[in-house]
Amino acid sequence: AYSIIMLTTDLHNAQVKRKITKDGFINMTRGVNDNKDLPRQFLEDIYDAVAKEEIKLNTIHKSKELKSHSVVGQDGMKTIAETAAIEMDRRKGEHAVFLPATDPELVRPIFKLLWKPLLTALAGALAGPAEPAVVHLALPGLLSLIHISCACNLAVARNSIVKALGALAEVGATLETKGRAIEAVRALLQCATRNGNDLGENWREIMVCVSELEHAQLIDGAAVGGAAKARRGDGPDASLGLVLLVDQIFSRTRSLNREEIVHFVRALCSVSDDEISVNPPRMYSLSKLVYVAHYNLGRIRIELVKMWEAMGPFFNKVGCSNDQSVAFFAIDSLRQLSTKFLDRGEMENYQFQNKFLRPFEIVMDINESIVIRQMILDCVAQLVKAKAANIRSGWKSILQVLTLASIDSTRAIVESAYQTICAIFELFKSGSIRGATYTEAATCMKEFACNGHFSDIAAEAIRRIRDAATSLVESPKMFFAFIEDHHVDVWTHGWLPTLFALSHIVEHGKLDSRALAIGNMFELMRLYGAQFPDARWDDLRGFTFKFFEESFAAGLGSESERVEWQGAVLSHTLRSLVEIVHLYFGKLQSIFLPRLFPLISSCVCSNRPEQLSRTAAECVRLLLTNDGQQFTEASWAQFVTLMRQLFKATLPEELVTFNFKESSDKDKRADGKPRREREHPRESGGSPPRTGAALSASPPAPMPAPGTAAKEASAAAAGGAGGAGAGAAAGTAGPLSAEEERDRREQAESRARIILKCVLHVDLIQTIDFALLVSNKQDPPSSDAHPDPSQERQRSLTRAVILARPLDPPTPMFACINTEHLLALLELLDASHNFAMKFNANTELRVRLGRAGVMRGKTKPTLQRQEMASITAYLRILFRMLGDARHAQARKTVEELLLSACASLLHQFVTDMPRDGRESLAPAVQLALREILALADTDFCVFAAALYVAVSDVMLLGHDAVLGDLVFFLAEFFQRTRRFQL
Repeated sequence: AYSIIMLTTDLHNAQVKRKITKDGFINMTRGVNDNKDLPRQFLEDIYDAVAKEEIKLNTIHKSKELKSHSVVGQDGMKTIAETAAIEMDRRKGEHAVFLPATDPELVRPIFKLLWKPLLTALAGALAGPAEPAVVHLALPGLLSLIHISCACNLAVARNSIVKALGALAEVGATLETKGRAIEAVRALLQCATRNGNDLGENWREIMVCVSELEHAQLIDGAAVGGAAKARRGDGPDASLGLVLLVDQIFSRTRSLNREEIVHFVRALCSVSDDEISVNPPRMYSLSKLVYVAHYNLGRIRIELVKMWEAMGPFFNKVGCSNDQSVAFFAIDSLRQLSTKFLDRGEMENYQFQNKFLRPFEIVMDINESIVIRQMILDCVAQLVKAKAANIRSGWKSILQVLTLASIDSTRAIVESAYQTICAIFELFKSGSIRGATYTEAATCMKEFACNGHFSDIAAEAIRRIRDAATSLVESPKMFFAFIEDHHVDVWTHGWLPTLFALSHIVEHGKLDSRALAIGNMFELMRLYGAQFPDARWDDLRGFTFKFFEESFAAGLGSESERVEWQGAVLSHTLRSLVEIVHLYFGKLQSIFLPRLFPLISSCVCSNRPEQLSRTAAECVRLLLTNDGQQFTEASWAQFVTLMRQLFKATLPEELVTFNFKESSDKDKRADGKPRREREHPRESGGSPPRTGAALSASPPAPMPAPGTAAKEASAAAAGGAGGAGAGAAAGTAGPLSAEEERDRREQAESRARIILKCVLHVDLIQTIDFALLVSNKQDPPSSDAHPDPSQERQRSLTRAVILARPLDPPTPMFACINTEHLLALLELLDASHNFAMKFNANTELRVRLGRAGVMRGKTKPTLQRQEMASITAYLRILFRMLGDARHAQARKTVEELLLSACASLLHQFVTDMPRDGRESLAPAVQLALREILALADTDFCVFAAALYVAVSDVMLLGHDAVLGDLVFFLAEFFQRTRRFQL
């Protein structure tokens, strides 16, 4: 037929220039007769007939009006209708042959015209009570309409017809219409089994019908028997037929195409949602949803994913229901589905397990019922125990469920989740996990350690993380069995998650957990830091240095915890940090020191707790002593900058800038009279308080090691701060007001701050001194050491021993620091000495400070220890530089500094010091003369000439009998100068 139409067009169209030949027409029709050729004579006759007369439609000639109509849209349909009417009128009375249409495209136009009137006629016949004969004729007609609309893909027609049939299938119909309703139900179910792949959105009407049947117990035959038996006499058969039809609907879902199965699942979820919303809720459709998923497990994964995209949100909603029975049923259904899905396994790079286990995570997050949450954890634990070998992407959802449980405040929930995560860690150690990373497991475990409600679980979680790190060292690959590449980055997949987890605990955990996590973190660094890549230490620096930020202290609950964190915990952290730097100094010098020095400075200079400040000063000594010889020039420059900051911050300038008016006002009662002071311990027969641990007048002989002053002053500082309130209370006639208590507390804090500065400053001076020079100081020989009745001989022996004492040699570190940096440190020592010397000489200021109560017991403050420590270190370093060839270029500068310092010292000793002051300064003068006497003759002449008069003046103090061993050095000085012409 198509060839004939083409032949007609070709032969009779004027626009076709080259006409088809007879042979061409025959060739065009080859194989059209079931792959065979038609007879040649037959084709030639057709060619001749068409060539002779063009084929035309007779209706076009008979209906001229049709030429003016358009054949598109509604006008086209009207034209077709009119044409059909004319053709039907013309053929009345003729014998017509009807051929079945096999192509829906041939039926669609006429069906578009007929379905509405046909639906109206058939539905009208079934309206109200209808005879069984009418029902048996009309319902098949409706089924045929549905079938045709599905075949023609006419969604509007199908939707209208199915809804009409659904309206007739009223399960709760009256007795007069129940027979029709039962038949309508049967017809609707038959429609589902026959046209299941074309129903689309109309699956909901089918599922509503099935749900109503179950609700009315018609599927069991309880209600079918009476109505159907009265009309048909086959009640049990009718009931059995409905049961079979319903079972066929669910069992045949496996044959639905991938679009229809999604429509089916959505419809079933929608109807189940309606069932659950009633009171009491019904679970029929929800249970069928599990069966449908089970029937369709054989589908390809992409279809299963589409199915679950429809089912997952529904399970999320149902699992979060306020009705515990509904949520319980939903979780149990999820457990069944999960078990079946996991039995199938999962291919690489698929995420289906993660998707179908995600409802557990969502319900765990939203549902607050302890029973439901516990059930979810039980389900997860069962899956881990029974299906761990098949789990791949599902580990993400499982670990997230455990993470949500870890922050719960119910002990049973947290313990249950913790047991499961411990089982997962054991699976990691055995290499049994695929598709999950240790990073995810460590992230989950750290949340247990951050739970502040159960400290025992938190401590155990930290221990688990620590043990996992040990396993990383013993067998790293067992943590990364999921990695196909043979090269495993242990840092990225093992150490980094471990250290990050501990860092997270320090940031978000309770105080005990923080301290334990810090200890474990630095312990891992100490033991296994050699295995860390050099480039990754910068990450560790970020982990550890942020602990000192103020935000970490703000995260703690109480003020006492914040104080302990900033004091004890951070002090331990800083010591551990310095220890790590010492252990791996070669690789960490350029990474850590540029930030470690400013960190130490902030711990001292900022308003940090006393314990942290003392620890920071101690860490300066440790760094310099342990690693100073390895410092680069850049590190020495940074160290000098640090010392400048620390010397400035710890200089007790408050002694000079004290506000006497404010103090005087605070020390008066409300009536303007001064308060009674507490009785001084000395007056009651006790010893005076050792406030002078930092400010005492006694000279250091021998000088204590760095840090000794801090230890000695601890009690004094604490006593000064803590005893102020007690002293005030004891010395007042009555109880203090709140304002007076606050003033006393502020005064005590100010006193403690001054003492702390003095202690730290002396420690810093001693750090420089003992790091660069070795002290050979010894106690003077006792008179019993060499008993001799001759005093002259005793004096000679004592002189020989004292003069034979060796000089203080430099340490190996002295050779590692250049002249520029030494001079910078000497400048700091000189400034410290000048400040202390001026303050000690200002007796009036010290007396006023004592009366103002700056020191405990209203004693006069003194900086003699600072003065002695600074001048001693200053002189020792300068004399070593004078004889060191490495500093030859600065020899003139060093010599000038030494002459100036010695002259100033001698002048102060002779003219500016009272008797008790000379006793404390005598060791410094003795040190200067001993060093001068040890110089070569050339250098000795220079110093002797410059200091001769000053040394001579010291001899005039002999009548004070305070010179002690100094007389031997004076005598040696003058005896030696006899040999030179000065």
